[in-house]
Amino acid sequence: MLRAKALKKRYGDHPVLKGIDLQVTSGETVGLIGPNGSGKSTLVRLLSGEEKPDEGRIFLGDRELSAWSPRKRAKEMAVLPQEGLPPVPFTVEEVVQMGRHPHMQGPWMGSEDWRVVEEVLEQTGLARERHRPIHRLSGGERQRVAIAKAMVQEPRLLILDEPTTYLDARYQLEVLDAVHRWGRDRGLAVLMVLHDLNLAAQYCDRLLLLKEGELVVEGKPSEVIRADLIQRVYGIEPVIIRHPESGVPQVLLRAARKEQGAAAYF
Repeated sequence: MLRAKALKKRYGDHPVLKGIDLQVTSGETVGLIGPNGSGKSTLVRLLSGEEKPDEGRIFLGDRELSAWSPRKRAKEMAVLPQEGLPPVPFTVEEVVQMGRHPHMQGPWMGSEDWRVVEEVLEQTGLARERHRPIHRLSGGERQRVAIAKAMVQEPRLLILDEPTTYLDARYQLEVLDAVHRWGRDRGLAVLMVLHDLNLAAQYCDRLLLLKEGELVVEGKPSEVIRADLIQRVYGIEPVIIRHPESGVPQVLLRAARKEQGAAAYF
């Protein structure tokens, strides 16, 4: 569904991406992980068409991304940016309806558009909230609306940049559960940036670990969430255990040790 070959990007004299290859297939959820400054958000901007690479090629389906018109690309790809939905003066239903724009034949929504919107509002548990103004919702609730807006686009590819940022534990699980169910039920290709390694291991089929603009390793969570790799990339010494239910690797952090006789302050 999505392929990238030898992507490079620099800002001024600073190389941000140094030749990244990746692919995401239909029905697969792929997680981008890595420390701050590793190039994850820049990679998302290139893959979504927001910016162009300095070198390399990106394919959406069997065509280069640059060959797609914005409208046709929006039928294939939905993107949830890191910032999420701003507190705009619209209702939940109005914002969700905006996602149908690429499919509309004229200025007004048709019967099929209304059917899709109604179905998604029910699926996401937002039907009872349809008349609530967005600016009165919490960050987690707005993120759920953002997912609903993406769902009514009926894309084949969903890209999310840190969808759980600023959310508490409950909303993190609600958002990722919704994405997981949607991807499973629709055969969707999903690519998302996650900071939480434990959530990435639980919700992703495959992980790509980046450091300083380079792909260190990719593979199943059990192949990527390893103590040696986490120490090498993040500079910490973790304890890796298996989740008691799913069996996926989970990261436990050791508290920083004070050196004897040293202040151990930053």
